[in-house]
Amino acid sequence: MPKTGMRCIRRQQFIDAATTVILQDGLAGVSNARVASVAGLSPSLLPHYFSDRTLLLDAVLRQILRRCHTNAIEVVNKHAGPLDRLHTLIDTHFRDDLFTPEMKRLCRDMHHATYQSNPLKSTYRAYQRHLLSVVRSQLRHLIKVRSLNAASVGFIALLDGLWMKALNEPVLLHQADAASLQKQYLRMITTRIRVKAGDRLG
Repeated sequence: MPKTGMRCIRRQQFIDAATTVILQDGLAGVSNARVASVAGLSPSLLPHYFSDRTLLLDAVLRQILRRCHTNAIEVVNKHAGPLDRLHTLIDTHFRDDLFTPEMKRLCRDMHHATYQSNPLKSTYRAYQRHLLSVVRSQLRHLIKVRSLNAASVGFIALLDGLWMKALNEPVLLHQADAASLQKQYLRMITTRIRVKAGDRLG
């Protein structure tokens, strides 16, 4: 009989191996044989943990997004003010370690995969909802309630678009410039909406 907890260990080994394969070779390199080889396990074991390629990729995506979300929340919570927290949230999305050649390939391929698979699309949308919740919780201190939903959705939409542009076309938009544009949008909505609402700017 397998040892207690061994299933979780084997699952994690396959997830980590699949991530390594995507980092090195892209999605095209993800095969049972290649993933098992990197994991140092038999290819015959993989179907017992992931019955098809989509489930394995979904597990990889969930792990990436979970780590991104956890990292963002930990960094954001170190700041007291809502504006500082949103600036930090922006910076975490455009930090240098996400834009190495290997990470760019991983992020680009996994983002593309979300458009090819409903399970992956659902996972990514859940992450976006979590992120939207974080943004709303901070923006609510900076703008009127009636403008909160539109401003929050706009923030997330622009963040996603700028991130993809910086990822795919760095010659046209460097990640630092993308972060600056996102902060300009934040400044615009927290200033213009408050002015329109008749608030006194601090």
